[in-house]
Amino acid sequence: MNNIYGDLVFFTYVDNKNYNDIKEGGLSRYLGLYRYIESTSFDKRYVKLNGKGRRVINLIRIYGTLFFTRKCILIFQYPGLGIPIFRKNLIVSLIRKVFLKLLKFSSSRNKIYIDVADLPYEQSKALELNTNYDFNIFKNIETQIFSLENTTYVFASYSMRDYICYKYNLVENKTVVCVNGGHKLKTFDISKYDGFINKDKSNYIYAGTLNKGRQIEKLIGIFKKCPNCNLILIGINGEWIGKEGLPGNIQYLGSLEEEEAHELTSMCDVGIIPYDSDRFYYNIAYPTKLSFYITAGITFLSTKVREVQNINEKYNIGYTIDINDWENSIKNLSKREINDEKEKINVIKDNFYWKNIFDIIKMDD
Repeated sequence: MNNIYGDLVFFTYVDNKNYNDIKEGGLSRYLGLYRYIESTSFDKRYVKLNGKGRRVINLIRIYGTLFFTRKCILIFQYPGLGIPIFRKNLIVSLIRKVFLKLLKFSSSRNKIYIDVADLPYEQSKALELNTNYDFNIFKNIETQIFSLENTTYVFASYSMRDYICYKYNLVENKTVVCVNGGHKLKTFDISKYDGFINKDKSNYIYAGTLNKGRQIEKLIGIFKKCPNCNLILIGINGEWIGKEGLPGNIQYLGSLEEEEAHELTSMCDVGIIPYDSDRFYYNIAYPTKLSFYITAGITFLSTKVREVQNINEKYNIGYTIDINDWENSIKNLSKREINDEKEKINVIKDNFYWKNIFDIIKMDD
């Protein structure tokens, strides 16, 4: 792309003041893209999107920028647009129509990048989420967003990109794939995590959302039968776990800041990805926790979801096994085998740092 544009305008929830508010998991993509944009040579403007209770301010900022900006690069992260366009009522319907019209208008005068982290329509249907939403609204929004002119779509997985190109007849040269990455681990005091790690056992960790329905109950049940291995659970929405009467080899630590969670993860041996491989959306989404584990320098145990298998076929650095066979695999996986995988990961983990991942966009070219 010839660099004929002026300012770069980024619509974001992140700024230098709230770095530490980003927890482990999918939100780290917001921070990863923010840090990449900071490194570009453009004159940058940030349209700060506030949280709940500030939607009117967001609306004014977004509408105003889309209407008045010319010959700039505009970057959105989807679906975190900062305004409520997905709900079904008259006010939101009007907000949605105006936003989509302004987005189309702005794409004729600017270069737009849309970072596609999730697909709410497919996610909601496949995972049976957001039952108070109208699936047709999701579909209508997707149809219009993926038909914009002068727009590049940055997808979080290859399978997601291929699916959208097929579904909306989107040409591949309008797309870039930047998988979910991780941050480079900083030097830290390892002694502060000694109480959580048993050096005589293999230490497994799950870092991510812990609400029921994500096979967490099944995961806990497996480790109850594997007393010679430790399991550490960290993430949001896991308050119910503390009421389960956990054995001594399973620890629930609640939600940690991303940097702290990354440090603890690097002290473990194997990261867990228990996604249900029978659900369509889990097969087109790239789990952030995969790169989170790799950049922490540990191997992983995952179900046979497509994007994890793609990575493992390329690098051969982990284990993709049907969850019904996990108990037997965990009991038989030796420390030596695990350490062999960790050595291979240390050779290639630079490929999974956010900075290197987003460099492929090449906005400065």
